[in-house]
Amino acid sequence: MRPWLLRAFLASRRAVGHGHVTLDLAGGPVRFRATTPDEYVVGRSGYGEQRFIERAVADIPPGGVFYDVGANIGLYAIPASRRASRVIAFEPAPANADALAANAVLNKRTNIELRRVAVGETEGTMAFFVSSGGAGTQVNSLVQGVVSTYGRDPARIDIHVVTLDGLLADLPPPDVVKIDVEGAEGPVLRGAQTLLRRHAPILHVELHPGAMEQFGDSEAAIREMLESADYAVERDARGGTYKLLARPRGR
Repeated sequence: MRPWLLRAFLASRRAVGHGHVTLDLAGGPVRFRATTPDEYVVGRSGYGEQRFIERAVADIPPGGVFYDVGANIGLYAIPASRRASRVIAFEPAPANADALAANAVLNKRTNIELRRVAVGETEGTMAFFVSSGGAGTQVNSLVQGVVSTYGRDPARIDIHVVTLDGLLADLPPPDVVKIDVEGAEGPVLRGAQTLLRRHAPILHVELHPGAMEQFGDSEAAIREMLESADYAVERDARGGTYKLLARPRGR
């Protein structure tokens, strides 16, 4: 659909009170706000991640805890909240976080805790680069070059960065962690070594090979880090999306 036609279509939907779309995810319908062309496309397509979402949600024990690192608009967090007792969603990009909050309300999910922070290797206030574009479609990163290469028109904001290890004093340890952070997979995992070795959550990690290199990382280095923490690592590259599924050995 041409952009002008899609905008007209969305305007007509809003005029009659249909500012959302519904997508079946992990066994049930999820409603997503669709007040812009970007939101409409993401909400209708789910980025083609339905199989991965179903797999991640199935790994959550009933009543368990799910961490969604790089939660975007809630594609994982909302279906996970139907199975988990508590979902902690980390999303530093303002447009994405606003959409996630709206989508949680739209689906009447009260057990999603949105944290508007980035997750990394060290804690502190850092520069964060936000790509132009609507919620769900931006490329955002702590490294400006990632946005310049894979997004467009990077704008700088300051955000707070936390580590998963640092959160253990205040949050319950997760049973499952999903990570999708535009190449910052290495920093997130390096800041979670105590969590991995002490609590051994199942990990669902999306890899961004080109962006990862700008953080000084590689898939081989990520695998080595996880294997040294006694994880068995499986790679899934179907559909053009690269995922690592890491399970604690013996679990």
